[in-house]
Amino acid sequence: MPSFDQFVEVLGRLYINGFEICDRLMDSYGWGVYLGPSILDHSCQSNCMVAFHGNSLTVTAASHIATLEEAFISYLNPSLPINIRQSKLYNNYFFKCICTKCVHSHRSKGVDLTSEHTELPQAGEKAGKEKRKRQ
Repeated sequence: MPSFDQFVEVLGRLYINGFEICDRLMDSYGWGVYLGPSILDHSCQSNCMVAFHGNSLTVTAASHIATLEEAFISYLNPSLPINIRQSKLYNNYFFKCICTKCVHSHRSKGVDLTSEHTELPQAGEKAGKEKRKRQ
């Protein structure tokens, strides 16, 4: 039997690599783990779209993508205001998004997301937990 720490680690990986199953209006009606798509990283300005048909998940690229490292999906509704997106990403996935859309939104408000003085860890940095992907 695994130790409690091992159990919590596996549970955490399942949680942060899972997908909310949503309808076309982004209303959630379930949750699932999809091994292939779980390797895709986040961008609020994604170049791939996730769609659900029942409990099946499909990822479609908006344009040609040479490698998986160039493929990005949005982990949340990208039309949400920047402060809500950042808060949800940090609270649910333990990173702050520094995609072009977020950096541009913050710069227009005079905030530098890449500054050392910001509170949230950048995607790829450890924040007590590993980055959501590549686990």
